[in-house]
Amino acid sequence: MPPTANEDLARKLDIRLQGGEIFQVREVVHDNTVIWSELFTEAERRLLQQELREQTILFSIRDNFEVVVRVCWQKEAKDRVQKLRTGHVAALVHDYRGPCASGWCWGKLVRSLYQQGFSVVMLEWPGFGNSRYHQASTNDEGGWRRLDGDILAHVMSELGVGK
Repeated sequence: MPPTANEDLARKLDIRLQGGEIFQVREVVHDNTVIWSELFTEAERRLLQQELREQTILFSIRDNFEVVVRVCWQKEAKDRVQKLRTGHVAALVHDYRGPCASGWCWGKLVRSLYQQGFSVVMLEWPGFGNSRYHQASTNDEGGWRRLDGDILAHVMSELGVGK
């Protein structure tokens, strides 16, 4: 059965040149597909639509990283003061395998944390979602997993979140 117009809008292909004439193609789930799923209540969906922003952070630690984060900043944290954001921040990171291997696995906590005054950062580890390691979108955690603390620290620093 062919996909409906809504299913076509929800699908997104990520095509990356790997070198020479070799391309890597993979289907990526669009954030709106997750937000409009039955997982979220109307109140949660409204907050995510109004406050959720996606950012890509590029940096090098022994290799090139492209890490995607989804953030909901509290009002006082939206503007940086002397390069740092103010207020409390909850960083939500996912597992490397299993049912909780996506930045969205903590999506149900966002509204509750936000209502308690936290800015919320949901990180996609390299090889998950749209995040990359060494320009590869595959989940080869062996090359970067020993650096996960450094990756998290670098991402939070780039976002302007202090210790």
